[in-house]
Amino acid sequence: MSKIVPLPRPTLPEKDRSDRSAQIRQAALKLFNEKGFSATRLEDVAEEAGVSKGTIYLYFENKEDLFFAIIRGVVPEILDQREQAESHTGSKATLLKSLIIQVGYKMVNTEAGACVKLIAAEARNFPEIAEYHDIHIARPCMTMFKSIIDEGIAAKEFRPCDSAALSSLIILPLLMSGIWKNGLPVMENMDLDKIAAAHADQFVRGILLSSDKID
Repeated sequence: MSKIVPLPRPTLPEKDRSDRSAQIRQAALKLFNEKGFSATRLEDVAEEAGVSKGTIYLYFENKEDLFFAIIRGVVPEILDQREQAESHTGSKATLLKSLIIQVGYKMVNTEAGACVKLIAAEARNFPEIAEYHDIHIARPCMTMFKSIIDEGIAAKEFRPCDSAALSSLIILPLLMSGIWKNGLPVMENMDLDKIAAAHADQFVRGILLSSDKID
């Protein structure tokens, strides 16, 4: 009698696995924001993503692991901004204005804003996720802005000021724009990109030593 040898389990190419994982995360983020984390079942996520519930377990251990994966996915976007800041050699005022606008855009037009809204809603239930966001996203972003302000002060572009306090003053309205966009329907009628641009312009002009040093 011949021995039955089980066929090897088929595996998806790496790109397909990455695409499927992103598809599941996007579906989960949408539902977590709409229904709340506790009220969302993995069956709901599977239906929204167009996959079976079993498929989710090929990528994530459970719903909490999926939640963490969503938040971790935002980190590369912040790192992109830090790399841009570190490689910039021109005007600190121009750089600061550009980065404020870019972060504002991401809060309104990418998953970053939805993640911030979700973290704000679930922080008490998942303090470790709020801590992760603080350590890996919010704090590095504020440190980036603080460094630019300090460098601008040293270069005589900016007036002496409390760069730590002002870095918080930059980021808090941007975080709120993400929460508003994903939690308040009335904000759909507001141009939050223009608001971010106005925030950037007014902020930078407020710390300049000379008004002719900004584009």
